[in-house]
Amino acid sequence: MSWLIPPTRRSYPCRGDYLRILREKRGWTQEQFADVVGYSPRLIRKAEGSASLNPETIEDIADALSTSGEAVFPEDLVSDPVAAARLIVQSYDLHEHAMLNYCGHVFAEDFVYWCAGEETGFPFAGTFQGITGFQDWLDRFFSVITRPRPEPLAPTFALAENEVIARYQEVTALGGEIGPPVWIVNITKFQRGKVIRMENYFDTQTGQKVL
Repeated sequence: MSWLIPPTRRSYPCRGDYLRILREKRGWTQEQFADVVGYSPRLIRKAEGSASLNPETIEDIADALSTSGEAVFPEDLVSDPVAAARLIVQSYDLHEHAMLNYCGHVFAEDFVYWCAGEETGFPFAGTFQGITGFQDWLDRFFSVITRPRPEPLAPTFALAENEVIARYQEVTALGGEIGPPVWIVNITKFQRGKVIRMENYFDTQTGQKVL
């Protein structure tokens, strides 16, 4: 798989852990993978140690790791999904409905946002397409909800290949009445280093009490 946008740097640090996971999923040792991709075992060890490689080598590695059921893109091997997910949560926490001014660049054009809840009970529940759709969700959410923000959000992040799970508690208010803390879980899926899908799960029973 080739780069979507031509690289602008001479080298990029690899996501070593992710590369190793993909290699092991294919059932290859480092030596076997070196034979498949046409490079030395030493280079494979460097890549899995998060060393920097030139864009052409990274592209070759992505091609070798790709299968008919799982495409691997060069951007996937050099991106930082946790940093992007952290930026999204921080932008939401600090800038609320204007958050996309600060993190919009991490979303793919065909990005899909999904929010839990019955649409009859939550005006912001459902599926929203693209950045425009996500902004629509933000506008809907903040048209009924305010955030007292007694303290900054304190999310935890877990990375599973190209998915990041962010978990945190949120305190919101409706009509000036502060509700109980609600647990939020965001599952963010990446491809080519960009967010292609984000799912927002929360305690809908507690949320319904606020609304």
